[in-house]
Amino acid sequence: MTRKILTLTGLILLAALFSPAAASAQQAIPLERFRPNVKQVFSRNRGFVADVNFDAKVTRISSIVWQGNMGRSTPVWSMEGAFPVAWLANDGEHLVAGYEGEKLLRPNYDNNQVMLSFFRRGKIISQVRLDQLVRDVSKLEKAGAGYRWARYWGLNPCGHLVLETVEERALLFNIATGQAAKLKSEKSYGATGGKTHRNLLLCHEFQYPADYVLKQDRIFDGSPSPYISLKRAQDKEWLIDASVEDMADYPREYLKQSFAQFVLDRASGMYSADGHDGSTYATGIARERRYRNRDNLEVIEFYLNVTRDTYLEGGKTTSEKRVAGPIYAVSVGGSGEPYRVLFLRPADREESSFKATDILRRIADSVRRGLSDP
Repeated sequence: MTRKILTLTGLILLAALFSPAAASAQQAIPLERFRPNVKQVFSRNRGFVADVNFDAKVTRISSIVWQGNMGRSTPVWSMEGAFPVAWLANDGEHLVAGYEGEKLLRPNYDNNQVMLSFFRRGKIISQVRLDQLVRDVSKLEKAGAGYRWARYWGLNPCGHLVLETVEERALLFNIATGQAAKLKSEKSYGATGGKTHRNLLLCHEFQYPADYVLKQDRIFDGSPSPYISLKRAQDKEWLIDASVEDMADYPREYLKQSFAQFVLDRASGMYSADGHDGSTYATGIARERRYRNRDNLEVIEFYLNVTRDTYLEGGKTTSEKRVAGPIYAVSVGGSGEPYRVLFLRPADREESSFKATDILRRIADSVRRGLSDP
């Protein structure tokens, strides 16, 4: 009897669904309503994923075995709770959840409210309050109906959650302990009398001459851009370009490349451009030298062959060849990580190459993985 009732009900539903009125109504229903309300958070090495289910209020962590761009996941552990703002460590054991309002506090905020919660396999190991992050709450910035308190920069390769408060303080927290990071003090490192640039988000640093200035813009989320320019204080034009290329940001096919192949691939892109009047492209390495700097990091010093094709009337093309460089590629990734490379090169002007040669070599030699105490 029950089966007949269900069958009859199903027929009625089908008739309703395929009626003209129902068809019109169906088109107005967002497809997302039929999908589970789940957000995926990948570890930086993409070896683990956290499936945050907001409907079930459960977070499940799975390991991933990749075959090309396809991954097969295996559940590892789970915990109660769903977190709109979260980061997962490379070991798949540790997860940090941020304040659900992300950048904005509610109008009735409490100085003692928890802003960061650190978990190991679902158990809280540490929590950080608002008053531990913002020393002077009068510095909170009014934004709409709330208050801006910080910008999340994300997890860096050294295992730190990095954020910047409205007081313009960059703070690092060890994701495995939840404690504020205490950076190593390298007294001998600053002995040359230069300035030190620390990349908190990509976890490396280098020195540059005291009479130079450095420019690093911010990207859309307020975090530092991976692109840097340097020049002498008295110069009008920027002399040196620095940038970071992270293999983890590219399709998984890149993992098959060696360090040298990845360097050539990304450097070639820096000297390639197409336009209506011509095309510029790299044709290979003119010469190179490989060595290790004083922090024992792998370095490739090289020059690129670059061709500029100019399109003329009548379908004719003229070609101009030059050698660009010196370019320094310094490996700043950790052992077992996808390659992460700091590129240092003259700004794309002929006179920059001559002026920057000695400084580029000195900067490349000063690069170190990790962060020292300011």
